[in-house]
Amino acid sequence: MFLAVREALHNAFHHAHADRVTVTLRFTRRWAHAGIVDDGVGFDADAVLVPGHRAPGLRSMTDRIEDVGGRLLIVSGPAGGTHIDVHLPLRPRK
Repeated sequence: MFLAVREALHNAFHHAHADRVTVTLRFTRRWAHAGIVDDGVGFDADAVLVPGHRAPGLRSMTDRIEDVGGRLLIVSGPAGGTHIDVHLPLRPRK
C-alpha cells in the first residue's frame, strides 16, 4: 500500500503538476483501501496502460498490487486530473 501511494504522489507532483492531492485511507475487517485524487493535467489512462507502453511506475504499481491479490483502478483523462483506488486484502492470498 505504501509503495502504491508513494508512486501515485510522485506522479501527481512530478508528471501531473498537481496543485492539490487528496489521500484517503479506509480499513475494514477484510480490506485496506487508499484513494488518491489529484487536480493535475491528467493523461489518457487507456493508452498509457496498454501492454508494451513505457510506464514503469504505473506498471510496477499495478503488478505489486495484483501480486498480493489486490485491485488497482486508475481513472484519468487529459486535463481532468487522476483518481487512483487501491484495494488490498488484509489476509494474504494462499
